[in-house]
Amino acid sequence: MKKSNVSVSKTITAPAERVWESVAAIGGIENWSSPIADSEVSGEGEGAKRVCNMADGSGKIYETIETIDHGSKIFQYSIQELPMPISNPLGTIEVQELGNGLTKVNWSIEFEVEEEAEEMMKEMIEGFYVDGIQGLERINQAAYQFI
Repeated sequence: MKKSNVSVSKTITAPAERVWESVAAIGGIENWSSPIADSEVSGEGEGAKRVCNMADGSGKIYETIETIDHGSKIFQYSIQELPMPISNPLGTIEVQELGNGLTKVNWSIEFEVEEEAEEMMKEMIEGFYVDGIQGLERINQAAYQFI
């Protein structure tokens, strides 16, 4: 197994507080991440468990929320089980206010993977994260326009 990582950053037009609320809510990831059909949350805050059902029917992702830092707007989750050939994944979403209604979102993950599967996994995860960040912009930009 080889250590690997993926990181996607994007500046979006949406207020940082609203983007952070969407991420820190734990539940409702299916509202901004199209690969997720629905999710179930048990518990609250750090230590909560989230199960995400994949929209393509490929399985479930079992996660534990590790960090919800409201001051720094950092959300971390570990994944115990997922329908991908990676091990020990730790994901991090960071939300940074840039001013003028702009927000930088950085979504990254560290994991272990067999070398022959690394590039395919990196491409798949990167696509998943790009979709999620665009979804955060879509739902929070729309909400912002009606204020």
